[in-house]
Amino acid sequence: MRNVLRNNFPVQVIEKNGSSESLTCDLDLMTNLSGIEKCYEIIGNDVIITKKNLPPIRLYNGIYGSIFAVFLKEEYKMLPIKGNTVIDIGANIGDSPIYFALNGAKKVIAVEPIPRNFEAAEKNVISNGLSDKITLVFGGVSNKIGSTLLDSKMISTGSDIFYSSKIDGVKVKLFTLENILNTHNIHSAVLKMDCEGCEYDSILSCSNLVLQRFSHMSIEYHYGYQNLKKKLEDAGFKVSVTVPKYAKNPLTNKKMYSGFISAEREGSYNKIGFALKIFKRFSEKIMVRGQVNGPTSTFFGNKLISKTGRYVYKKIKPKFIKKFGYKLYLDLDDQLLLSINEYPIHPILKKIIHSGDTIMDIGASIGILTLFFRKLVGDAGMIYSFEPNSTAFSILNKNIKENALTNIQIENKAVSDINSKVSFVQKNAITASRISRNDEDGIPVDSISIDKYSIDNKIKKINFIKIDTEGYDLMVLKGMTGIIESNPELKIMVEYHTELLQEAGIDPKDLIKFLQQQNFKIYDMGGLFDRFELVEDLYLEMFVGTSNSTNLLCTHTEINIKN
Repeated sequence: MRNVLRNNFPVQVIEKNGSSESLTCDLDLMTNLSGIEKCYEIIGNDVIITKKNLPPIRLYNGIYGSIFAVFLKEEYKMLPIKGNTVIDIGANIGDSPIYFALNGAKKVIAVEPIPRNFEAAEKNVISNGLSDKITLVFGGVSNKIGSTLLDSKMISTGSDIFYSSKIDGVKVKLFTLENILNTHNIHSAVLKMDCEGCEYDSILSCSNLVLQRFSHMSIEYHYGYQNLKKKLEDAGFKVSVTVPKYAKNPLTNKKMYSGFISAEREGSYNKIGFALKIFKRFSEKIMVRGQVNGPTSTFFGNKLISKTGRYVYKKIKPKFIKKFGYKLYLDLDDQLLLSINEYPIHPILKKIIHSGDTIMDIGASIGILTLFFRKLVGDAGMIYSFEPNSTAFSILNKNIKENALTNIQIENKAVSDINSKVSFVQKNAITASRISRNDEDGIPVDSISIDKYSIDNKIKKINFIKIDTEGYDLMVLKGMTGIIESNPELKIMVEYHTELLQEAGIDPKDLIKFLQQQNFKIYDMGGLFDRFELVEDLYLEMFVGTSNSTNLLCTHTEINIKN
């Protein structure tokens, strides 16, 4: 027993029946103690698994993996893997992502920060022919994007990556769960998390909108579960936990109370029917998908469901709703589901927009933010709203007239860096319309730069500009350099959607570079206004190199979020 506790293998054990067996590693020990049938062979450090209903699996450095938990005990068997995307945080040597892939996962995004584990995972995924199903990500998860340094020689299934950091180690990127979902264009997934303590920062820092993008979760907790359980329940999950087991972390000497959390989003797709309850419960998810996949994404990812759901919704939605004290008339399909969804407004906007301010709303759509801005600036302020889509503009016009708002000037024009015509692709879905690089794709619409418009309308001071033009944002910014220069207190909120920018022929780095050239401080507001963080130089390098969908607030002075 002393040798086992000291991890001194091999050891000889005597069974109750008097027979002797040699145990070569922890895997042998746990299998022997559990009574589970042995279905593997150990060759050096490698393990060959021969389990029924699965092809033979050879795992390089398998004795360091979690083969007993993953393949023999099948701890993740309760997760609805088949046909779903799995986010695997703590992929170790690739054993769990291989398990998910072989058990029917549509796709597995596997994240592993320990260099030698990741190297083994790469070999195992390739050698088992699963590169088409498993995407390996070298990195860890945290509450914000960044990096840490890890010991390149470490190989362990129980290392706290922050404790294991070394000044002379390998640089490892850190991601948030939202960043991982956005980068891989995932709107719904199953989450497996076994990351030796990082579950607290990564889960507790998530907005409910991000957490709701997971239908089911299996999380191994290491220092108690109470705060994680409350967070998930508040986000709309049914949560169960195993009784904590006490141990000490051998690296940190911290007391550990570990176990598992199982969470299922209440009202998952396979348990609800079509009705208003569906739309209410899933409206936030749909808005998330629009941010991640772009405006052309379908409703639930299934055309039949999309069409049926939209048909039902069109029958039950009202013509207008009350918003910010005004009537807001909706587009025919209510693309943003505003009648059942609370449109996210960042609290910072209420702090930086004041009574009497002059605001420009570029890409105003039907006017949801135009009305919000009007509420903030009051009778003393002025708003200029631009919308080139004729359908959206007609509803915008109606929303202004029906509310008798005289200090809002609306323009059925595109905004750019040129003052002529641009090609505009107008689709039935107003959120899918955009300026096109190809003149043959769209119809000609009037375009004007903000610099020229300001001169024509004798506008000298502008306090705030919002830009949301489906990827054409850099051209809009280039057309307002005069206004930026003459308004040092100007604040700009601009959509930063890497996919839409690239579709418009713009390198996302060029947009960031332009903002820097204008001496703006850049704040990341989150894709659905759920965070506020200064994008500093170290973070900026990683930020521009990552696929993203967010909103940027640009100012010439730092903003104190606490004031």
